[in-house]
Amino acid sequence: MVPSRIIKQHISYCEETEFEPASERTLYKIINVCAASKQKSLQGLDYFLTEGAQAFEPLERAIIVLVEGGATSIWGKEAKTILKEAKRYCKTDFKSHAGPEERCFDHCTGFSLCDPHNGDFTQHCGHTREMSSPSCSQLDEVLSNVMSIINSPKLTLTDEQQSQVTFDVTRAVEAIANWKAHTLRTVNQERAKEETLVALNDQSVLVIMDWAMKCLPQRYREQMSNFYGKRGKSWHVACVWIGSPLRPL
Repeated sequence: MVPSRIIKQHISYCEETEFEPASERTLYKIINVCAASKQKSLQGLDYFLTEGAQAFEPLERAIIVLVEGGATSIWGKEAKTILKEAKRYCKTDFKSHAGPEERCFDHCTGFSLCDPHNGDFTQHCGHTREMSSPSCSQLDEVLSNVMSIINSPKLTLTDEQQSQVTFDVTRAVEAIANWKAHTLRTVNQERAKEETLVALNDQSVLVIMDWAMKCLPQRYREQMSNFYGKRGKSWHVACVWIGSPLRPL
């Protein structure tokens, strides 16, 4: 992940210049307080999905470090297997199981997207939520176990290893949670758009504003540096739907 790579590059540069850097534990504390700014391009890349999928890699590395520090190898093997299945589940099946009438807490869009501190953004579901998805519960259990094992006094991790693993795991858990929340918002938004299209009449319009990938080349044999350049290439478009109601099939 980005903070870990920054620290590794800093230490590598200090070694080349024969400068003694601060310890990794201190560097993680510094970068946690003074977080590095990340510039993001608005050209069609889903950063929630990308960062969420990449978050499983530092989790697997953390499990390897914990096993080397004293955790059981059986637990490590099972945890990595569950993480692989959870990554596949978040990419494929999780979106298909999300909806307003789901009985799982993680799948119910009405429950998961509510703001408990603002009544205007709260929806009362008409069904009970007593079920728990095995895939979601196994992922939550593994993440909880990793955090608890990191602080176990039985491990032989150094302070720097413990700080680095804690930092990576905390960021990874946050990225996975943001990925699942983004998926729920996507499902809810698509459902709202379908309902709006069905209710559309001759006196109403639907305007969808979004970022396009990029403008098409404007010159013959335009250089690749101009075509793929990010500055000045982002394209904000608006799509207007006008007409009679769109009836579902």
